[in-house]
Amino acid sequence: VDRVEQLLWSLPYEFFFDELRQYLACKSIWAKKEAMALLLRTLDLPQVQETCPNAAQRFLLQISESLLPAIDDSDSGVRLETAKCLAILIHRTGSLPEDVVPVLMRIPTTRQGAFQ
Repeated sequence: VDRVEQLLWSLPYEFFFDELRQYLACKSIWAKKEAMALLLRTLDLPQVQETCPNAAQRFLLQISESLLPAIDDSDSGVRLETAKCLAILIHRTGSLPEDVVPVLMRIPTTRQGAFQ
């Protein structure tokens, strides 16, 4: 994690997110949960705040699309972590952008209870 934090001083956040996306979609439960935790952690880093201060708002659509398949994962821990991650991201943005609403509407009705 420390090396990732150091790399974010020299890499744009877009590059980091593109690299992280493959771990959000992998089959490993551990990798998915760690990728979500790293995603939330990096948004609070000083280097991300300095280079891309509105990263949560700017990447909300892409992050939501990447996280959406995990909300219906067979592992309850992954589902819970995904719901937590989405809720934190939406809370950080302050308001829900219109382009994200259709993505969130694709959450299966059986899984929407995690947000209530």
